[in-house]
Amino acid sequence: MAVPGSSLAATARGCAHAFAQLLALLQDSHREELSQLTQSTIDDECGRFKIWAGNLGALQQLPSTTSLDHRLRESPKSAKETLNNLFRISIIIRNASPRDRFAKALTARLNPFNDQFDISHVGHKYSLLETPEKQWLKERLGKAITQRRQFLRYARDHRDKAGFTNYTGPTSTLAPTNASTLLLSALENKGDDFEDNRSQTSYAMSIGDEDEDSKARLPRLEDVSRGMSPFECPFCWTIQDLRKESSWKKHAFSDLRPYICTFEKCDVKLFSDRRDWFEHELRAHRVQWRCHFCIRESFHSQDKLKKHLELCHAQNLTEDHLQALCEASKHPVDRISALDCPFCQEWEAQLRDKNPNIPAEDIVVVTPAQFRHHVGSHMQQLALFAIPRGHLEEDSVNNHS
Repeated sequence: MAVPGSSLAATARGCAHAFAQLLALLQDSHREELSQLTQSTIDDECGRFKIWAGNLGALQQLPSTTSLDHRLRESPKSAKETLNNLFRISIIIRNASPRDRFAKALTARLNPFNDQFDISHVGHKYSLLETPEKQWLKERLGKAITQRRQFLRYARDHRDKAGFTNYTGPTSTLAPTNASTLLLSALENKGDDFEDNRSQTSYAMSIGDEDEDSKARLPRLEDVSRGMSPFECPFCWTIQDLRKESSWKKHAFSDLRPYICTFEKCDVKLFSDRRDWFEHELRAHRVQWRCHFCIRESFHSQDKLKKHLELCHAQNLTEDHLQALCEASKHPVDRISALDCPFCQEWEAQLRDKNPNIPAEDIVVVTPAQFRHHVGSHMQQLALFAIPRGHLEEDSVNNHS
């Protein structure tokens, strides 16, 4: 093959020679059986290459005016397009060979971070988690931040290692460059379900939330891309072709995996997508059981529904039907108390301020989508704490300049 800095003709001839060598190897039927490649497939691709090379004069050498080297001798636009295509090819390669780099980072032999610092940060930011009852959640969230630090360091170190070159071949005048990794994520009724004097509930129509000025923010797309596309993501150090701020935000949080189950007896992994995380909670934890025979409040345990059916509808059911009906009555909740936010109690007060029509004695409830957005925003704030300070401080300066 041609060495770096050689002509396009030399490189094209090197490719043609490589095709010829590969075809010669595949003529051995034993080798062809051991390979995923077939002689006919490579022969077809070699033919396509020859058509392309012949059409553009790629095999012709200077000073021939029909050579590809001559045609591109003063064409910076073509060079730019070629580089853009190489970046796009890297994304295709990444998508064709997916790996869980986050999981690999956690098993890599790196000096581990001390998770106590991150656990303390969680308690400092959200005092509601300082209670003994929430200690487990504080530790889970803090350790998740530490895992993100581990991933960010792993991705950076992997990129630095891949970008190191020590080429000692002949006559190259190219400046050394860094290479990027080619890898491109219940409203619980506190009272008895049989009581008739339950508190009323009211939906909040206007959603209050944390003061936007107090939030940490991702670096802006224009700052990380520096006006280039594709560009190298400063978190996962892979090539990304992102043009919209929303696409950049989705990718960045996918790297950070902000979301984690908020139920104690559950050890599922971190989630990169907010919908996937909350779908898990709705299916596995935030569930209710509805009676098919009467219009009542939903029950928040299968045992309570079973007692209700035995007490009120026993004449309609056999024991086998009772168990089957209990299992079929399970559904995700359709409303959640604002006070169920594990991070804050201020949200409920904000909702009352923004919805003065809600009676003081009513429980303020929100839709699952509203709850998902609110709690997910808290988790995003914690995830951003894993980013090296320089990224966020620079963005803060830009936002206030």
